Amino acid sequence: MKKRTIQLTESEIIGLVKQVIQEQIESKIRRRSAEILDLVHMFINSEDPMNFNDEFEYADNILYGVYEDLIEKYPDLDNYHEEIMDYLKETYGHQLFDLWYDVNPEDEEEDEED
Repeated sequence: MKKRTIQLTESEIIGLVKQVIQEQIESKIRRRSAEILDLVHMFINSEDPMNFNDEFEYADNILYGVYEDLIEKYPDLDNYHEEIMDYLKETYGHQLFDLWYDVNPEDEEEDEED
């Protein structure tokens, strides 16, 4: 079998490395998705949406609590703070906003008028 040489630019190598890292992070998160969902529910049940000024503060508080509990149990994930928080926001953010709006419907109406 003949070996082939492939030439890559530095930016292509960086792109490939980032892609591999992202896939590893996603795999680690997916393996813990049921546990993450349980944590989200635990924090939802322990936090009253009325105690927060807006939906962003409420969602951030819940998701940061989930992140902190994950890191406590899996310290190796702390290296991926930004990626994990992005995943949590993309996956649960809208649901948390809806929960906040359920108890603060007048704020949603004000946002729609703007």
